[in-house]
Amino acid sequence: MLRKYLITAFIIGLTCGVPATALHAEDRQSSELVQRAWQALQTGDADQVTGLAAECLKLYGEEAARMQAGLQDYPAGEAQNVFRYWALNDVATILFVEAEAYRRAGVIAEAKVRYRRIVDEFGYGQAWDPQGFFWKPAQAAREKLQTLDAMPQLDYGDYSSSFLTGQAWQAYRSGDDAAAKMYVDKVIELYDAQARDMQRGLTALPAGDADAVNGQYWALNDVGTSYYIRGKIYQRQHKPLAARMAFETVISNLNYAQWWDPSGDGAFFQAAQAAREALSEL
Repeated sequence: MLRKYLITAFIIGLTCGVPATALHAEDRQSSELVQRAWQALQTGDADQVTGLAAECLKLYGEEAARMQAGLQDYPAGEAQNVFRYWALNDVATILFVEAEAYRRAGVIAEAKVRYRRIVDEFGYGQAWDPQGFFWKPAQAAREKLQTLDAMPQLDYGDYSSSFLTGQAWQAYRSGDDAAAKMYVDKVIELYDAQARDMQRGLTALPAGDADAVNGQYWALNDVGTSYYIRGKIYQRQHKPLAARMAFETVISNLNYAQWWDPSGDGAFFQAAQAAREALSEL
């Protein structure tokens, strides 16, 4: 259900505070801050999200806390009765958006702080979904905290593609599929577009020493390798369709990707060739 809430909020209007027809003069700015924060989250502008959240808390945090203190349960009944708690609703919602921005950036500790603050300080806030219902940021935050607490501890280092891909290999080879998948997902999230641009500029497999090939085609190599690792993870988990999709992405879209194996005399391995071999095993 939470996934439905988030998808709806991101795609439809992003009006998670009070709809325009129900706004009062005093709450118009808070709902606009929330809407802008959702939009910034969509575009990946975490700095803007945190700035908007700070502004909303500065302006409306005390009023939200006062509303929270006067409640013993979620406001119910007609929508207008819930909208009366505009500050509480918008502060809880924008904290959730800020937590999501930190989570997506891999700054898990800060994300947890925001999720917990929603639960502890603004637990009766509700967010309006344009499809005509309210959802509860505190409930969503609890679910997020449960998921994060169950996650492996990750080290994203400097967020470079080479570091993340190295971490993915290490996790995969140690049998930690959950961590390995999170590392490859991060590589793909950050560098997929650059990798495909590099691929489009090639008509043959890049040649040369390791420094030259990795230096010029770093994103292509690391993203292609990450898709390959993703496929191997799914293969080990007996998920052949998902594994096939990952391997076919390498073959069809990133077929000039290579990875350097420093063991022994050192050599490049072609990701597409390795993916074809893996496909034959499915």
